[in-house]
Amino acid sequence: MPEAAPVLPEETNPLPRRRVYQDFELDMQAVPLLPPELDETLVLPADEQGKMQLLLLVSATGEVLWAYVEATELSPETSEMLAERFRQTRFDPGTVNQRAVDSLYRIEVSLAAAIPLP
Repeated sequence: MPEAAPVLPEETNPLPRRRVYQDFELDMQAVPLLPPELDETLVLPADEQGKMQLLLLVSATGEVLWAYVEATELSPETSEMLAERFRQTRFDPGTVNQRAVDSLYRIEVSLAAAIPLP
């Protein structure tokens, strides 16, 4: 069995740790500048319905650094398509003491099955 890689002491670790704030620590939570583009270019199965919970890491510059699917009732393909749309969304970042900070943003997305018109 291979040995685990050694852990570098913090003072020699070349990767700085990011301070990420949770919603209860923020003076103002991050807000999407525009809703995600869930338009006709997003092709979803007509019969798919359900909910999905996403956790986004929004940077101090308003960029989504990652989107994690916490829970989903949707297919893996649909969940990934929706997560990708949220990754492309720009935000007005969360703030602490009037300073933009990296923060977590949780959202629930609901899809209803398409209802055919008569």
